[in-house]
Order: sequence, then structure tokens, then C-alpha cells
Amino acid sequence: MPLNESSARSEATASKPLGTAEALELLDGLRRAVRDIVTRAEQAERDFTARANRLGAQFDQAIANERERCSSEIESEKAAAAARRERIESTFAARKTRITRALENARKRKLADIETAEANRTVETQHGLLEADRKQGADMQHNQANHEAFTARLATERAALETLEARARATLGGRAAFAASREPAGLDLSGHENQLVEQLHERLEKAEGHLARSRRLVLSVLFRFLPL
Repeated sequence: MPLNESSARSEATASKPLGTAEALELLDGLRRAVRDIVTRAEQAERDFTARANRLGAQFDQAIANERERCSSEIESEKAAAAARRERIESTFAARKTRITRALENARKRKLADIETAEANRTVETQHGLLEADRKQGADMQHNQANHEAFTARLATERAALETLEARARATLGGRAAFAASREPAGLDLSGHENQLVEQLHERLEKAEGHLARSRRLVLSVLFRFLPL
């Protein structure tokens, strides 16, 4: 019997004495009501415990899921950071390699330029030395030819001089007269050897002229005093 109904009946019977049957029925209703209340309280406690356990399990699962998610995000972030670090290190290493290669190429180009410049200077120096040797050889050949020509001309002029001396001795017949005729008159010895040879040649020609005139004079004197 419901609790409200038993309460109403107890209020209705409170003004008059109850019989045994009614009292027993009332007590039985009270016992049923107490058992129902206890059962409901136990069921409510079980429901509360179950709900609390479910909520606790859900909370623990949510905590575990959150921890797992955080751990996964941390690991992902660590992996991403490691990947970024690796990319940065790779980029830095590649940049360092490019800079090192560029420096090495620049050094090689500079060395090549220096070697080329030195080779050009060496070639120019060799060309200069060869040109100097060639010019020196040409000058030496020219000087040798001039010397040989001068020597030959000087020998010719000396031979002419010796011939002229012999003819003069034969014509003049006296050493003193010949010596007086062969003394140089103002001969300039400060000029070039070719000029000296020219002067010698001119003097020989003059002496030849003088000797020819002297011979004509001697012949005219001989013809005058010798009978025919």
C-alpha cells in the first residue's frame, strides 16, 4: 500500500480505537512502506554508486585520453622539432658546402689568374730576351761586317801606302826627302775610324798627285841634263 494512503488511514483512525485486525493491517502497511523506502534508498544508492563509478571511469578515461593526446602531441611536436632541426642543419650544411665550394673556386680562379699573368710575363720576358738576343746577334753581325770591311779597307789603304812609299823612294831617291814629303799636316785623329780611313784615302790620293808631279819634274830634269 502506498505511503500516502496509509498515512490518510492512520489519520482517519487516530480519533477512534483500532481493532487488532486493523492494527495488524496498519503495521503491515508500515512495514511494507519501510521496506519500499529502504529498497528505494538502496536502489538510489546503487544507482548513485553506479553513476559515480561510471563518471569516475569516464573521468579516468578522459584523463587517460587527454594524457595520451598530450603525449601524442608532445611526441609529434618533438618529431616536428627534430625534423625542423634536421632541415635547418641540412640547410646550414648545404650553405656551408656552397660557401666552401665558392671560396675554393674563387681561390682556384685567383691562382689561375696569377699563373696566367705570370705565364704572360714569362712569355713577354722570354720574347724580350729573344728579341734582345736577336738584336744583339744582328748588332754583332753588323759590327763584325763593319769591322771586316774596315779591316779590308785598311789593309787596302796600307797596301796602297806601302806601294806609294816604294814608288816615292824610287822616285825621290832620298829618305829625308821622302820623310819630309810624308809628314802629316794637321791630321785629325779624334774622328770615327771610317772617317780616319777616308782621311787616309784622301791623303794617299794627294800624295799620289804630289808623287806624280814629282816624277814629272824628275823626268824633265833628267831629260834636260842627259843627252839623247
